[in-house]
Order: sequence, then C-alpha cells, then structure tokens
Amino acid sequence: MLYHIIDIRNGQKVAELEFEANGPPILHCTQPQARAELQRLVGRDLLTVDDPDEFGDPVEEGAMCYLGQRTITPTDPAYLQVLTRQLPLLTHYELRPLAGE
Repeated sequence: MLYHIIDIRNGQKVAELEFEANGPPILHCTQPQARAELQRLVGRDLLTVDDPDEFGDPVEEGAMCYLGQRTITPTDPAYLQVLTRQLPLLTHYELRPLAGE
C-alpha cells in the first residue's frame, strides 16, 4: 500500500510511504528537514504497551523494554496501526492512504 505523509500544519504532502505486509516501510521524501524528522520514527522499532491500540513511542536500538511493554518492529502486522496513530502525536505529520488503496 502507498500512503501520503501530510504536514498537518498546511495540508501539503511532504512524502510517500510504501508499506507491504511482512516488509519494512519505505520512505520517499525529497525535503531534507521533513526526511530527517520522519526518519526518527518511520522504519524504526516502536515501543508500545502490550495492547498496541493503546500507546506507541519510538525506541532507540538497544533500548530496554519494561514489564507490560513490547517492541513493535517494522515488519510486525501492528506496526502500521501504531505508526499511523502516533505519527501526528509525535510530529506534525500524518499518514493518509492513497485514494483507492
């Protein structure tokens, strides 16, 4: 599936994200500032409580997990759901599926 990444401050598309089941997301972004900010989250492991509908924060590689939390890898089926929910909370971007997908 292809997603647009939209800057919620102005409604402009800044990037595209390709996401296929069982594969890591692929970010396409030509704007250096947006790319740097998005790479903080996109394609990185996300830390979530045991219920991926509840919470998700980015995790640095090698970071610890605590009781009641788990790491969602980019190939985990829950990854897109957690990223879609958390991206606008942690940045000023959001994911929108390409029309017709």
